Amino acid sequence: MSEPAAGAKPEPERESGWRTDLAASLASMGLGAWLFRETFSFSVTASERVGGGIDAAGYPRLLAGLTVLLGLALAGRALWKWRAAGRAAAPGPAGDEAGQGGGRLRAALSFAVLLLYTLLLEPLGFLLATPVAVGVLLRITGGRGAVHAAIAAVAFTVAIFVFFRYGVNIVLPEGLLRGISP
Repeated sequence: MSEPAAGAKPEPERESGWRTDLAASLASMGLGAWLFRETFSFSVTASERVGGGIDAAGYPRLLAGLTVLLGLALAGRALWKWRAAGRAAAPGPAGDEAGQGGGRLRAALSFAVLLLYTLLLEPLGFLLATPVAVGVLLRITGGRGAVHAAIAAVAFTVAIFVFFRYGVNIVLPEGLLRGISP
């Protein structure tokens, strides 16, 4: 391997990561398309309808569609990285190199929040546990203000609740609000 020239800054590991993102996006889109195709082999009758609003193949199709969308998002990220790698990057603030370990800390904190959310979802209920978890995750990953995170968390929770309760007729865990929630 050749050594970098004296005074040359080595290429950041992330800058060439567009190839990895592109490979992951293609794999995700391929898997999602395959899963979607496989759902047509399900034998679905009227008695196999779940929740009164969607048949047994509906949820796997929804997950397959979300997998394809994830692949598209990764492809967009790969394109963004590819374009950024082609341009000369301006040197960032002096503290940028020190923040490399921060990604691991944010990932660990996010995992802990999601684990705690999973454990508390049933006892607290969807309407109480979800906005707290989403708000904390937004603060960990987004760096936005507390008010912005709270508004986004409540809006997300209400949208998901309305979709499941009235869109596909599925009752989410009520927890402490049993008998009170709509």
